[in-house]
Amino acid sequence: MKITDDDFWKPLIAPVAVIEGKEPILQVSLDEEGDWAAFGDTDSEDLDCMSLEEALAMDPSLASLPDLQLGQTAWRDDVNAEWQIE
Repeated sequence: MKITDDDFWKPLIAPVAVIEGKEPILQVSLDEEGDWAAFGDTDSEDLDCMSLEEALAMDPSLASLPDLQLGQTAWRDDVNAEWQIE
């Protein structure tokens, strides 16, 4: 599933630093239940959520994420790199 094909009001779980725009989104996963999560470049357990709409507004490059199947993760080395699938 592409992130742009999901419900824009669906939550995306992410570290607070990502939500506040202090870290770029470098990893996005779609878990087995169809829930989205995004992570930056540091390991943080301080998580919160935002809508997919807010995430796409903050980082329009999320629209170029590859089609993810349940349980897959996409990552990139920096905000200018292409997305890769694990």
